[in-house]
Amino acid sequence: MPSVVMDFVRKYIGVLDTKTISVMIKDIEREAEYETLDKRIGWLALRDDLKAHYETMLRKSIGGNENENG
Repeated sequence: MPSVVMDFVRKYIGVLDTKTISVMIKDIEREAEYETLDKRIGWLALRDDLKAHYETMLRKSIGGNENENG
């Protein structure tokens, strides 16, 4: 089941907002503290994908605001 969730999140990552992504990152980090977490490496990889997408969203948001003002 974890793989299904990870695949779903990756498929629809483009429609998630920054708040949702932020919560998902925090949830994964909290649970990944447990070495016994099923598919731990997969979850950490998803966290990294979410972080990268989050940072891209922030850069686009900042860039978009600069273009509107200048």
